[in-house]
Amino acid sequence: MKKTNLNLKKHLYIVITGLDGAGKTTLIDDLEKFFSSKGLKVKTAHSPYDEHLRYEVLPALGNDSHGDRLLFALDNHILGAKIREWLVDYDIVITQRGPFDSFVHGQVQGFTYAEVERLNCTKSLPAADIMVHLCASAEIAFERIKNDPDADKFEYLSYIVEQEKMTRKGYSDLVLKKDPALSSFFGTRNLFVDTTDFTTKDTFDYVIHRLLKIIREK
Repeated sequence: MKKTNLNLKKHLYIVITGLDGAGKTTLIDDLEKFFSSKGLKVKTAHSPYDEHLRYEVLPALGNDSHGDRLLFALDNHILGAKIREWLVDYDIVITQRGPFDSFVHGQVQGFTYAEVERLNCTKSLPAADIMVHLCASAEIAFERIKNDPDADKFEYLSYIVEQEKMTRKGYSDLVLKKDPALSSFFGTRNLFVDTTDFTTKDTFDYVIHRLLKIIREK
């Protein structure tokens, strides 16, 4: 299949980050279909990546917030090693969640950015070229996922209310470069999307228009 005029100068790593219920799963599926239809080799992955950690260890931790942070730090490095391999073989790598989510969830659980960074050692991880930050009102986000049979232990309303606050705060702190513990992300292009009043098609149309603009600028 012939490639389009995207003219990728390098292999791209894109992270879809943000609030549970804001539309990350649907967006990553739509982006994979779009880029694949243009003749590009696309690899997608979900964080937590390691199935043992995701389906056995994480649920078993219960309310152990320190265990949660340690687990996600470990998983970030497991996935990071795979991303380095994939960036050799694929034109675009897109992950649902990434290391930045650890900073947002860490804030919800009472950890500072510096404490999260000490665990994650983010500078040693592959840096995303672009992060798409999805957010929505907590109530709308929860309505979208409340009947999801695969919901994880964080997907309840009171948690999502705090996650919304910290998602918005995290994006602001990042783009304003307010905290040196976030410095590993300062070279990444960022796109913030509030999907509260968006359909999934609205979200895709908004994101792909801006992504293509960023890609063509690179």
